[in-house]
Amino acid sequence: MEDCKVTESFNIWSFGCVLLEFITWQLGGWELVQEFSRAGETFNILLFGWKTDRFYEIFRQVSEGSLSLESNSALVRVKKEIHQFVNKLHAHKKCSETFHDLLYFIMEKMLVIESVNLGRRASCNEVHQKLKEHYNRLIDPDYVIRPVP
Repeated sequence: MEDCKVTESFNIWSFGCVLLEFITWQLGGWELVQEFSRAGETFNILLFGWKTDRFYEIFRQVSEGSLSLESNSALVRVKKEIHQFVNKLHAHKKCSETFHDLLYFIMEKMLVIESVNLGRRASCNEVHQKLKEHYNRLIDPDYVIRPVP
């Protein structure tokens, strides 16, 4: 990995992963974090088929429109299991408006596979502004603790 640079965008992705795991822990403790890790486990074709719990997966495009794990052109996407688990968090009996807002922001602005067609991740400034908005709303106990699954 010579000449590999850690960019702001890379840091935003990583922070989004941390926030998602933190929210998971807040809603369901260590047990839910372990369930989340298991839900995201898949075999990684680039690591000799070892299981990983990364938030993304790499596919290979065989022909127009079909995906496989066995061709030369690689595609990347957020795992469907991650999307499914986030939907489960939204439905959790303890999920408050605060968590809903953060989950939407994480999935729409932080855990984004960047490309010309798909868009870009939030900048550090955008993340800071969003977290500041949440901080300013913490005076409203309904926003923070009232469950709205």
